[in-house]
Amino acid sequence: MNEPSVFSGPEITMPKSNLHGSIEHRDLHNIYGMYMHKSTYKGLMKRSGDMERPFILTRAFFAGTQRYGAIWTGDNAAKWEFLEYSVPMCLSVTVGGISFCGSDVAGFFGDPSVELLVRWYQTGAYTPFFRAHAHIETKRREPWLYGEPYLSRIRDSIRERYALLPYWYSLFFQYRNNGVPVMRPMFSVYPQDNQAAALDRQYHLGPALLVAPIIKSNQDKVDVYIPEGKWYDYHTFATVEIGELKYQTVENWIPVFIKGGNIVPRQDRPRRSSQMMINDPYTLVIALDEKEAAEGILYADDTHTNLYLKGQFLLGRIEFREKTLVYQVQSKMSMHNSIEKIIILGLKDKPKSAIAETEKGSSRVGFYDMGSHIILKLPPVFIDENWTIKLNY
Repeated sequence: MNEPSVFSGPEITMPKSNLHGSIEHRDLHNIYGMYMHKSTYKGLMKRSGDMERPFILTRAFFAGTQRYGAIWTGDNAAKWEFLEYSVPMCLSVTVGGISFCGSDVAGFFGDPSVELLVRWYQTGAYTPFFRAHAHIETKRREPWLYGEPYLSRIRDSIRERYALLPYWYSLFFQYRNNGVPVMRPMFSVYPQDNQAAALDRQYHLGPALLVAPIIKSNQDKVDVYIPEGKWYDYHTFATVEIGELKYQTVENWIPVFIKGGNIVPRQDRPRRSSQMMINDPYTLVIALDEKEAAEGILYADDTHTNLYLKGQFLLGRIEFREKTLVYQVQSKMSMHNSIEKIIILGLKDKPKSAIAETEKGSSRVGFYDMGSHIILKLPPVFIDENWTIKLNY
């Protein structure tokens, strides 16, 4: 609320008589909000001896706010148009340098229909900041109040969000290091594609995922533009053709596609919180491009201190080339999570066996042919060790 908001005044902020030296407040309104955010951040850092990472959510922001915390799009309403506008709003903000953006899921003012509630959870699960929030005078809207099938659809969306936290975390690591947005407009990913340039209702999450949320009432289909490259349905792993696509959504999720050439790390075991996932094993989803190649990273740290600034984090680089998956540790910390599953999409020929080679030796890896993909189950490999898995034909 740090614009600041003064609802009883004619300008709904500081009156004109409040001068900053000789400058009227309206000339530095947004900067004032940003400095309030900054001072809160510095105060919390000082309180913890510069050890703990603060989490601060702000409604006011300005250039530089991305250094101090997350933002949300402000008071919205439980109406379909506000769900629709939340996507281009966050895309605009993220192009401006602030990636940690989201909107109040299901709308702050008013009471959403159950259809809108479900669709907003599905959309919010694929935005950087994900929070359900409502005015005190609205009706109760906890997911379990609506019964089936709505409860399961919302639960599935939240579980998808939690499973993808390793991917989100890796994207934010790259964002911090080089400023590349987490949530990316189509034109920024495909600058030479004139059709992509006109789209602001579908977007990329990092290099790997294309999201096209359902943002209109009574809609069970959505037109999705699939750009150049090789693509797969994220939920079914089926190959998707490029160009315009009339996509029939499955009831309990929204259209999400994974682009060939990318590797997405996940943690698939449902937990009650992210802290309970810290020691869980990982899954790697490998989407191959036309040359049967893919790459990605896996970043992890202790999730709450600033020791990562001193190099205490884990960074693994993953690459699939010439039927071989190579994992190399670039930075190491005390984490020994296993890889419990590797899913490979887009192989032209199915292998007969797989061999894992680690510092301790080599061993066979069991795999399952699922038709559209193969699964390597329980390979004896870990995220803090170098290893190679070779497919044999």
